[in-house]
Amino acid sequence: GTIVMGSTDNLIISKFVGIVEVGLYSNYLMIINSVSTVLGQAFTAITSSVGNLLIMGEDKQKEDSLYMIFFVDFWLYGFCAIAIFCLANPFIELWVGKSYLYGLPIVAVLAAKFYCTGIRLACNTFKSAAGLYMQDVYKPYIEVVVNLAISLILVKYYGILGVFLGTLITTLLVATWIEPMVLFRYEFGKGAGRYLGKYLWYACLVAVTGLATFIITDMVDLGGLGGLACKMLITMVVPNVFFLL
Repeated sequence: GTIVMGSTDNLIISKFVGIVEVGLYSNYLMIINSVSTVLGQAFTAITSSVGNLLIMGEDKQKEDSLYMIFFVDFWLYGFCAIAIFCLANPFIELWVGKSYLYGLPIVAVLAAKFYCTGIRLACNTFKSAAGLYMQDVYKPYIEVVVNLAISLILVKYYGILGVFLGTLITTLLVATWIEPMVLFRYEFGKGAGRYLGKYLWYACLVAVTGLATFIITDMVDLGGLGGLACKMLITMVVPNVFFLL
């Protein structure tokens, strides 16, 4: 499932949009993958501690720890998604030039894709530590079919934006609810309603904060390195203040 969700975009883009677009995408993908690798290590590092908690801890302590880690997950990936949305184009323009930029809607979808993938790590860390693999063994096969079907349909109407939308929609339709449903049913013996409510609340916070941050950074008229530095400073302050509040 992970391989299909992460690797088919390039194949569909090169086939239906053009190989040049794959080259443009590689610049954004390099930035996104670099951030994902760093953040992913943090969750990999705590998996053994979570496993110990699931064996030794009480039910309330387990659930409280899940929501605490979920909040940290939201903060880290929410902040980085907003940074990608606000800073990717200014950085790439300074790095290789305007001709290598995507339009704002595509960057927004890439940032949303990054966030929706990352926000699953808290749940998946607990799910992996609990050994809940066979309970949703069907999920990757559903992802394969849904992702390819939606992407192939949308690419005809929206081009490269449709490919990225296909992956984002697949994540929301399949993994977003199946993974917590499996975790809560088999580990906590209850439904995942509270978790999904927090998921929606966090998504709204990231969307509103991201829009506010972009509007403020867009007011910066400076070009070059100075303009990028100002936008970076704004992006570091505004989302973190919002999340702290």
